[in-house]
Formats: sequence, structure tokens, C-alpha cells
Amino acid sequence: MRRRSVVLASVALLVAAAFVVGWWCSGETTPATASARAEERAEERVFVPVATASGANADGAADADRNVAEEFDDKHYVRIPARDLRIHVFDELDRTPIEGVTFRLDKYEVAGLPPLGTAVSASDGMATFTIPTDRRLHLTVESKSFTLDKVLVPDEPIGTPEQPLEIAIPRAASIHGRLFGTSGEPLSSDRLSLQTNSWDVVSMRLRTRRWKHSAEPPGASPRDLDPNEFLFEDVPAEIDLNLTATYGEDAGEKRQDSLTLYLEPGERREIEWHVGRRSSLSGRVVDDSGEPVAGATIGRSRSSEGLVFVEVTGSSVGQSVDGRGQKSDANGEFELRGLGAGPCILDVRSPDRRCSSGTYQCSLALGEQRRGVVIELPRAAPLVVRARLPDGSVPTSLLADVASLVDRRVVNSQGTGGPDGTVTLEAVQLGEVDVGVAARVGAAEWTGRARFLHDGEHDCVVDCAAVATLHGTVEFGPGKPANVGMYVTLIRRDEATEELAIRSGFHSPSGEFEFARVRAGEYDVVAVTVDGWVGVVPSLSLASGEQRDGVVVRVEPSTTLRFAAPALEEGTARSLRNSDRYQVRVRRDGAVVATTSLSPAGHGELAVPPGKLTVEIWSSRARIASRDVEARAFQVARVRF
Repeated sequence: MRRRSVVLASVALLVAAAFVVGWWCSGETTPATASARAEERAEERVFVPVATASGANADGAADADRNVAEEFDDKHYVRIPARDLRIHVFDELDRTPIEGVTFRLDKYEVAGLPPLGTAVSASDGMATFTIPTDRRLHLTVESKSFTLDKVLVPDEPIGTPEQPLEIAIPRAASIHGRLFGTSGEPLSSDRLSLQTNSWDVVSMRLRTRRWKHSAEPPGASPRDLDPNEFLFEDVPAEIDLNLTATYGEDAGEKRQDSLTLYLEPGERREIEWHVGRRSSLSGRVVDDSGEPVAGATIGRSRSSEGLVFVEVTGSSVGQSVDGRGQKSDANGEFELRGLGAGPCILDVRSPDRRCSSGTYQCSLALGEQRRGVVIELPRAAPLVVRARLPDGSVPTSLLADVASLVDRRVVNSQGTGGPDGTVTLEAVQLGEVDVGVAARVGAAEWTGRARFLHDGEHDCVVDCAAVATLHGTVEFGPGKPANVGMYVTLIRRDEATEELAIRSGFHSPSGEFEFARVRAGEYDVVAVTVDGWVGVVPSLSLASGEQRDGVVVRVEPSTTLRFAAPALEEGTARSLRNSDRYQVRVRRDGAVVATTSLSPAGHGELAVPPGKLTVEIWSSRARIASRDVEARAFQVARVRF
């Protein structure tokens, strides 16, 4: 009986479902109803044609295929505003037009739209691409023998037939060489791989590209290469590349070596690589009076090319110095083995309070055994810091830091003050230093900074002032807030300041940003969005205790500035004590529009506003190099020191 009831209920449900479907279909297929619904959709929806993949000569005649959209489905395509983007692409080196360059829109920016296809440049380097105009877009530009690029699409009138968007793309590079083992025996090039990691500002993801070496590339004739010979072609220029080799016959003995390469556009790099061959460095650590420093830790600070490894006694080759460093013995002597070739910068730290830390840099040849290195550390002593508030009150909370005059890196800090409003910093380098404090009494906050001659005997007193607050918005245009991820930086106008920049990231639908606890002074405000727009408000003054509101930073499409820093001289880096990086400042009309830090002999890239720029390299609170460059919109500007 129960089974019969279940069967009857199931049949009733099926009949009801069939009735509903039939009713719905009859309503949809009734001629009058169907016509009305079609007209309604026609008013609301329209197909946007597939992008016109065309190349056109100056006289307008196309010499490349033009894809025309077939009949469209009006149920799924929506009406969007569109325009024809006119593009002129050429070789960055000699400005000759490039044929066959492919342009496509980033899929993350056009998600949900109809297929927009691609555009291909003609023999004169011209192409026309139909694009939507209701959003910010990036074009991916790709061509064989040239470096893949991503370009921000500007607003009109740029991109019109009268003023086409000009894109200069750099030539790709290549790497050729031979692979050898530790004893000079040839190794198979099949053990090699090449890859690069780059940050995609549109998708906010780390993109990894890999090249596998092959003597027989797909679709090409076999190359006549020796077994240990390798060749990588169409490699992107001006980006860090990691070349990795695996060696060792048995599974338990396999090792990996890596080289970090940076290639110029069109460069063909020749490499003879002996994997597993190591260099060494030995010497003594002493204080500034020549006395040995026992127990000092020597570790890798940075290397601008290649990986630096160390073989600590009792450990295997390949142990990174970052993880475990070597220590000097009772006579201050040390030895680092298993080092790689190329620039090597060591960070040396004293085990006690009588010395501060130091930096040593050199460049090692493959297999070099360097001896007799002397690393000198400056003497240090405790420093008592006192905050003096305007009303004479004693801080209930005190934060202090000390930076030496030869770098901008904090060399000592303390988070809690004593009941008398003081804090003691241990092992502060003797001599002239900059001392900064942040004090609090209840909800009130003060900050201050002073230059002090530390002799190991006297206390440092810092006069404080109330902190300021800055609030504002970043806009693409009037009433158009920058509702994307962005970085806003406060850059002090004081050229020799120890606290050059305060940088914070924001992501607000209204484009808002705020800085609290800002020291009074004059600042340049720089905003950079993640998709490459930049804006500057120069010479903004903040008074003690001021709460500034309503600051508007208007951003514009940026250009890319690439630069290479000078190398350091060999020896103990007194000019970069405790810090192995230069500071880079970019100025336009006197205002600092971008800043970053960079390793010696390293390469960097910044988004900057177009115009006449001055690029400066700073170290030891002094400008050591300066270059002028003209940065044009949508093109790459380069500076080399």
C-alpha cells in the first residue's frame, strides 16, 4: 500500500511539471508574445562586433585579414560603448615599423563581454582595434623576437587616426653557452631550465614563464648543438631571469645551481657555466682600533647577480648564508667556503655591545680563493634617550630609534620607556647619530627627531611636537575616484632627511587614504595605482597637531622608468653601514615623484609621470650621482649610472 502511494505521488509530480513546461513554452512561442520579447531585447541588448583584427596603411587600405562578426545571439550580448583604437607599433631601437604584432585585451578586464578578438599590425606597423570605452584597459602586445609588453590604453584623442597610440617595443634577447661540471666535464644541457617571475598589475597575480631548452624547437629545423651546449631564444629583456641547472648522478646527490641574469634588449649573452664550482673568502673581523672581534656573525646580505652559498663546517655545500652564517673565532678570523661567483655583500654583526654592525662587499671570480680580508666594525655604547614634551609632562609610553648618518636604516630601537620618560638603546655606534622618538600620554601623541653626538657618556634629549593627520582622495578625474588598489607615499622635502618616505597601501571604493601620526613638515604626496596611473601633490605643509582633510591627488597614465645603479667599491662599506642599498629619488619640477631602494649594480623600475625627470642616487645622506631623462607617455625611459 505504501509503495503504491509513492508511485502515484511521483506520477502526479511528473504530470504537473510537464504542464508547467508546456504552458511556459506556449507563452514564449506565441507569435505576438515572441515578437514583443524580441523587440524588448533589441532595445536593451546589442552585439558588439568581434574586434577588427586589421592592419591599415596610411591611405586606409587594409593588408591584413579583417574578422567580421557573424549573426549574433541577442539573448546574451549587452550594449556597450565602443571605439576604434588606432595603433602604431615600432622597434624601440631604430623606430622601424613592425609587422605581425598581435594585440589583445586582458581577459580579466573584459570578463563578461562578447569575444573581442585580436588585432594584428600591418607592414607599416599600423593596426585598428575595436575596444569598449566604459572601463580602463590594458593591451597585451606580443611579437616574435620582441619582448612581451602590456600597455595601458589611453583616453581620446590618443588612439584616433589623427593621433594614433604609439607603442615602442624592445627586442628580445638570447642566451647561449655550455654547461660543465665541477671538474670541467661536459654536462647535458637537458639539465637546464629558464624561468622568470613577473607581477601582473591587472590580475594581481605573480606570472611565471618557463623556457625549456631544446635543440629541436617545434616547427623549426633541428639545431646543430653539442650535448652540453644550450640556446634560449626570444627571451624577454630587462627582467630578472633565473637559469637553473641540476647536477649529480644519484638521487641522493642531486644539487641545483642558479644564475640570476638581466639582459639588455637585443643582447646575446654567452655563458660558460661550471656548476658546483665554488669560491671562498677568509679574513679577520676587528674593531676600529684593530682589536679582534670574536664570535662575530658573517652572513650574506645581498648579491646582485647569482646566488651566494656558504659551506659552514659540518654542513653540506649549498647551505644558504641567510639561514646559518659563519662566526669568527677567538682571533676574529673566519672562512666562508662554497661561495658563488659574482658580487658578494656580507652582513657582519658583533656578538656584544662594544661594536656596531658593518657591511663588506666584493666581487668573486669563479673558483677564486680570496684571503686576508679585514672587516672593521665601529665601536658602540648604550645611549639613554629622553623625550621632552611641550607641557612638561612625562610620557607613559616611549618608542625610540637611532639611525647612523651613513644610512637610513634603523640600527637600534626600543619599544617601552621607563617611569622617568627615558629609554636605553643598547650598542649604538659612537659618533653623530639621528635619534627619533614617539611619545604618548593617554590619547595624546608626540613625535620628534634630533641629531646627537654620541660619546658614550651623555644622554640625548629630543624635543617633541604633536603629530599631524592627513586625509584625502585619489581621483582619475573630477568625481571619478580611484576605486582600485593604490599606494600613497608621503615624501619629505628635506633632502638629507633620515625619514624620506612614509608609504601605505589602500583599496577604497571612494579612493580615500589617510595618514595618522605624521611628523610636522613639508611633503610631496605621490599616488600610484596598481594599473599604472600616477599623481603628485607637491609641497604640502603639515603643522604640529594639524588635521588636514580634503587633499585630492589627480592621477594620470604613467610611463616606465628603468635604471641601473652603480657598483660599490670593494672593502668595508662605511658609506652603507648596516645597509647594502642605495636610495633612488626621481624628481620633476623639484618635487620627488618616486623613490625606492636598490642594491649596488642592481636594476630597478618605477612608474613615473611623463616629463623632464632627474634621477638621483643617494648614499650616506649625500647625492652621489644624478642623471636627467625625458620620459614620454607610454614609452620606456632608461637611465644607467
